[in-house]
Amino acid sequence: MTPSRDRLLQLLVLLGQKFGREMAQRLLIDLRLTHQEISQALGITRITVTRLMARLEEEGFIDRSRRQYIVLTSR
Repeated sequence: MTPSRDRLLQLLVLLGQKFGREMAQRLLIDLRLTHQEISQALGITRITVTRLMARLEEEGFIDRSRRQYIVLTSR
């Protein structure tokens, strides 16, 4: 795990806790955030956010099929 990946995952979990709603054992984050906005919040590049989001999706931590982030609570 990389520090940037960990910070991104922590941010998504925090957003889920503050703004999310439970949905079929998943936490739906109903915020429309761009990768640029996330990168500015974390102090990393937009390209890094895009790559990390793809990796988190491959690993099953998030699902972006609805253009909304779904943080899986089972992980």
